Amino acid sequence: MIRTNSGMYAVEAPVSVGLTMLGAMVSNGNAPTVHKQWFMDQLHEGDKVLFAAKCNKHNNCQFWLPNPDKIGKEISTVGYYRADNAGTNTTTLCGKGKLRPEIEAQVCPTGSAPSTANTDREQ
Repeated sequence: MIRTNSGMYAVEAPVSVGLTMLGAMVSNGNAPTVHKQWFMDQLHEGDKVLFAAKCNKHNNCQFWLPNPDKIGKEISTVGYYRADNAGTNTTTLCGKGKLRPEIEAQVCPTGSAPSTANTDREQ
């Protein structure tokens, strides 16, 4: 897991394609995916990691990380991203009078709820 200011990235260990294929051949396709040991297995909380990520609309990502064991080479792997401030569908109903006032007060940003205050002044 990699924590950033905007959310959390889960990065899978790279796959050993050769060992995975060999295992599948000897077990008629019932072998698990074999992951390589890599430098991220040795990191501690607070350590910094340089990486690039390209994520699709479902936040499934392809990652590229510099390989500290082979200067000038990159490790390519997959994972996903989860934002700290996830999108919500509640704001589409805010201010439209479709939500009960107590629900609207909980889920809508302030200022979007319709005003129910009396605007008439007594004289």
